[in-house]
Amino acid sequence: MVLIIIGANGSMKSKRTIKVQCRLIFQLLVFVLAAFLLVSCAEKEAARTGEGRKSGSKIAGWTLNDSIDAAPCIFTGKCLSVKEGINSTFEMRLCVSKALRGNTEGEVEVIGGERYEVGREYLILSRRAASVYTGKPLYYFADAALYEDENGACRGFGGELTEYGFGQIIDAVSARVGEKPYEGEDVIIGEYCVSADLRAVCDYSDFIAVVEVKDIDAEFADRVNCICTVRSVLKGEAPYEIKVAFFKGGVEKGGRYLILACEKNGGGIYHMSSPYSLLDLNGEDARRVSEMLGR
Repeated sequence: MVLIIIGANGSMKSKRTIKVQCRLIFQLLVFVLAAFLLVSCAEKEAARTGEGRKSGSKIAGWTLNDSIDAAPCIFTGKCLSVKEGINSTFEMRLCVSKALRGNTEGEVEVIGGERYEVGREYLILSRRAASVYTGKPLYYFADAALYEDENGACRGFGGELTEYGFGQIIDAVSARVGEKPYEGEDVIIGEYCVSADLRAVCDYSDFIAVVEVKDIDAEFADRVNCICTVRSVLKGEAPYEIKVAFFKGGVEKGGRYLILACEKNGGGIYHMSSPYSLLDLNGEDARRVSEMLGR
């Protein structure tokens, strides 16, 4: 009888021991899971704010400070719409949230080489530009477009900025802008005259001449560069042979035209000074221009 009691007691003690061990294992698993979740959340927060990251950022030869120093226009904003542009670019309509450098405000057009995403917030480092060939009097060409994803801050071309979070990127840009003002010339690259008044276009143009298209040098989606022989000059100066960027489909080899052009900031290429700058040599507008210039 005694042995039976002892055996029963031993069995009861064994069951209690197993229950205790199971409870300890369960508590340990809960603790490990909780610790894992805390670390995961901390890593995501660090990626978002930049905590624990280094104070510089460099990706494949690209540095944040260099891009800040070279950008006359820096702002944040939300992408409203996206469409494919020309020459492997994408065009984004963006509502500006905050201008960090320059006076950019409202809705603007941003053009760059990456595929933007509607609804995403971007930090844009850019230059003002225009194109008479696409009819865009003002847009912002993005040298860099930074955004936030689940890993922290990203640059469209270069991937994750592993040394910065998106919030810290904006803080770093603001600080750099305050420390070092932009030293370059803030101009609208490719700026042109939007007026349809011929006198206004003549005044705006720094070169007006009769040219003959000698050969086609290069073709693009929006324009064609031609080697031209200068036959007579009505305004400005030019060598005997020049390179002119014409509207796509606007000229043919051997043809003669009266052009109203600008060469400043053109890199040696004469650009149309307005949408109305390519004239039929025998047309009424060409005659009026000649009269205005006393020719």
